[in-house]
Amino acid sequence: MHKRNNTKHGWAVRLIALSAATLSGLWLQGCQDGVSSSSTPQTDVSANDYNGPDPRNDDVQDFRINLWQHLRGEDRCGACHGTGAQAPVFVRDDNVNLAYDATTPYIDRADPDQSSLVTKVANGHNCWVANDTVCASIITTYIESWVGTGASTGREIELEAPVENEVGESKQFPDDSTLFATHVHPLLTQYCIECHVETASSPQSPYFSDTDADVAYAAVKNSIDLDTPNNSRLVQRLIELHN
Repeated sequence: MHKRNNTKHGWAVRLIALSAATLSGLWLQGCQDGVSSSSTPQTDVSANDYNGPDPRNDDVQDFRINLWQHLRGEDRCGACHGTGAQAPVFVRDDNVNLAYDATTPYIDRADPDQSSLVTKVANGHNCWVANDTVCASIITTYIESWVGTGASTGREIELEAPVENEVGESKQFPDDSTLFATHVHPLLTQYCIECHVETASSPQSPYFSDTDADVAYAAVKNSIDLDTPNNSRLVQRLIELHN
C-alpha cells in the first residue's frame, strides 16, 4: 500500500513539471511575438561577396580594405559609381584593380582632405547623411587609412635639402668683458641704468646696465649683432624712440 502511494506521487510531480514547462514555453513565445525588432542600416558591403580578381599589389589591397569596401554599398556611392554606372567607377564590384585605377586620379596622398573625392562631396555632391561636412570627413579618414597603411604605401614626407651657403667670416664675442667694459658699458650705465638693472624701481630685463661689467656683458650679448652692429637691438630700440 505504501509503495503504490509513492508511485502516484511520482507521476503527480512529473505532470506538474511538464505543465509548468509547457506554460513557460507558451509565455516566452507570447513575449517574442509581441516584441517589434528593427535592424541597423548596413553601411558596408561584406568582403565575402566579392568574386573578382585578387588585388594585384599591397596598395590595391589597402585601397580595398580602407576605402572601396566602405563606399561601394548602394546607400553610399555604389548606386552611381559602381559596375557599368557613371564614371568614375571607383566602387565597381567586378574588379577591385580597375576600381583602384579609376580612383587614384581623384586622390591627393599628401593632403587627403584635398582629394577631389572629398571636395566633391564637401561641396554638396550626394552625401549619404544630412551634413556634407560629415561625409567629407568620413571619406578623408578612409583615404588616410588607405595611404597610411603598409610599408609600401605609407605617406611619404619629402625632405628638401637646405640652401647651401658658403661659410664666411663670423665674429664671436671675446671670452672676457674687457673691450665691452671699455667701449660700451660706460654708455649703458650712464643712460640705461634707471631701468635695466635688477635694483631699479621698475627693473626691465636684460640687465645690461649692471655696474658689474661681467654681469652686464653676459646680459647684453643677445642684444648685439657683431656682424652687423646697426641691426643690434641696442641700436634699433633707440631708432624706435625707446627712451
